[in-house]
Amino acid sequence: MENKIEGGATIWARKTIDSVIFYDKPDKWFKIWFFLVNRVNHKKNRRWERGQCFTTYSEIALTTKATKNQIDMCFRFLKKEQMLTTQKTTRGMTITIVNYSIYQDLKSYKNDTENDLGTKHKRNTNDTINKNDKNDNNEKNEEVISASGRLEKKTPLCIKIGLPKEKWSVLIDPFEKVNPMFKKIYERIPERNALAEMCNEFGFEKTVDYISLMVDHSGAPYGPVITKPTELLRNLGKLIVFDKKESQKNNNKHGNSLQATPGKYAGIGESIKID
Repeated sequence: MENKIEGGATIWARKTIDSVIFYDKPDKWFKIWFFLVNRVNHKKNRRWERGQCFTTYSEIALTTKATKNQIDMCFRFLKKEQMLTTQKTTRGMTITIVNYSIYQDLKSYKNDTENDLGTKHKRNTNDTINKNDKNDNNEKNEEVISASGRLEKKTPLCIKIGLPKEKWSVLIDPFEKVNPMFKKIYERIPERNALAEMCNEFGFEKTVDYISLMVDHSGAPYGPVITKPTELLRNLGKLIVFDKKESQKNNNKHGNSLQATPGKYAGIGESIKID
């Protein structure tokens, strides 16, 4: 091949797009993570091991346009999830990317031949909930990108909670009213995990009520913008407060609000607890 690209290459797992740092954290965090993974040494030398480098806050800020606070918060997350370690020096710090050699080795990834043999779980944008149910057994036994972005064997909460497909439809189908791409929710484990977490915390019936509340207030002026389960989980408190204010402002005319019908939105639903 002529005109080869200079600077070498970095391998990124396709499942990175399902990791929390990519999918559900501030954009700058992934930009910082992307910079660090590309910044560390690909080969061991006299000073640094493979997956290590020396850097400074100034270099990270200059490259990513992130603020010191954004870098601090990102580093806390990365260290908490054991994605990297840091060692301070007099002029900066030494960064070590955990499991760098695993991710930067093509032998760690399943190839197309294995796909043909059916050993790799495949997803398609036109998957139905039935197909997802059939694929659950594959997900339980394969190496996945965890919520922290690490490679490990893990059973997602959306599978562990054991909801039948009929209940998944009850939870997901209402999102069609606020998101024309709602079918993607069936495919994305972080979205299904968010619904599973709500069911685990509040019960199935109450989770359904919160989803109905979201739909009722969709497009309302000054209301929280929620189009997918992860946003509902993150903004649930804001949604409840907004509903209470709307109820008071409209003199309890909204029959589906928390205050107007406390039995519907404030009651205790069917409890589903996962140890």
